[in-house]
Amino acid sequence: MQRSSTFDKIIDYTLKKEDYNYLKKITIENDPDDAGGTTVLGLDKASHGPSVDRIIELVCDGNNELAIEMAKDIYYLDYYARHKDANKLNLFDKILDIKTISKIFDLCVNTGNGQAAKFVRRALNHLGAKLPVNSSFDDEVVLNINKYSTDDFVKYLNIQLEVFKKAIEKLLEIMSDISTFNMIELLKDANDIIKIFEEFKPIP
Repeated sequence: MQRSSTFDKIIDYTLKKEDYNYLKKITIENDPDDAGGTTVLGLDKASHGPSVDRIIELVCDGNNELAIEMAKDIYYLDYYARHKDANKLNLFDKILDIKTISKIFDLCVNTGNGQAAKFVRRALNHLGAKLPVNSSFDDEVVLNINKYSTDDFVKYLNIQLEVFKKAIEKLLEIMSDISTFNMIELLKDANDIIKIFEEFKPIP
């Protein structure tokens, strides 16, 4: 598969976060407490099914290079190339700062594409943009990313993630009072989580 040259520059950062020594030895994780099931190179079986099984086969057969290339293709298709402009060009390729691309891509991988877009839109709105907070990336988002300071943009992304983390922790404390069904519904949208956390204080 032909991938974006920008993607090939940033994917190593994400893979190292998921499996630090992956270039030497790929770890296959089977954590019984992980709802995603068997995980390899950061890809879980619940989300990627037969593709994860194939990667594991390649690793077990000693074909680590092929396994890594297959994992990169999945990351590329699911979290990078799926975001297109009206001309079917990769939106992330149009972002000027490669560190910003890496940050947003990693956010897509770890929170999901839709939630990542919401985080990005909120951060840009903090800086002065007037974007609707929805679950998609578009040219207007990219134009605003390129307009504002990278450091300030990343700062507001990190603030949101810290609040998100604290909200999750607070919800876990009170989940005994919430039905499993309602908990699942709440976890679908970070907005709902943050609103609940605000009721309990303290957001810094």
